[in-house]
Amino acid sequence: MRTPANPPQPCGRSPGRSPGTRRGAQARAVIQDAAHEAVQNLPYAAVPTIVLPATLTVRFRNADLAEMATWFNGAVRDGELTVHLTDTDPIRLYRGFVAVVMLTRSIAE
Repeated sequence: MRTPANPPQPCGRSPGRSPGTRRGAQARAVIQDAAHEAVQNLPYAAVPTIVLPATLTVRFRNADLAEMATWFNGAVRDGELTVHLTDTDPIRLYRGFVAVVMLTRSIAE
């Protein structure tokens, strides 16, 4: 019910989530501080160590998607819903992972 105490809100906006509210300002300040700290600490960041060959495991929501994933080179099914991708090149492994997930998702839809 719309009353003077409960006016209609513009589409996409709700009280408390508007950028002009105190919560919005606090959230922006926290995000800005964390981003600033991350950039300042970047020179001290360690490069992640990846033991090669590396394996990514994908668990699908149904067996049909897991089966479709095996159409991709290097994808090995392990159980009803699980597929493993293994490669000696981390970038190629990541690209294969993205391809498997995106294409099985688009095929399913």
